[in-house]
Amino acid sequence: MSRREIVLLVSRAIAILQLIAALLDAFLYLPQQAFYLSQQLHMRSLFPQAQNHLPPTIWIGIIITVVRIVALFIVAAIFWNCGPTIERMLLPSGATPETPIEDIPE
Repeated sequence: MSRREIVLLVSRAIAILQLIAALLDAFLYLPQQAFYLSQQLHMRSLFPQAQNHLPPTIWIGIIITVVRIVALFIVAAIFWNCGPTIERMLLPSGATPETPIEDIPE
């Protein structure tokens, strides 16, 4: 197995981990925040005279979560493609992608 193949495997593994993190955010945290926002807006409609400053804060949390999800998907796509920049980043300095891995001495 060449170094290039190992770098590709590691890069794909990192991409899968990023994808899992993005999906967890999308399916667990985002619905929870949306539900909490709907509850706060419902309470605001029931008691219009009450001062409730939580919805803007919840909106900020939702926007940050969406930006995080998009960023994780972008990072996953970059690592999945494993371009030359990722290859240089994951390879040790001075190593070429075509050299085979030496046998590990026991």
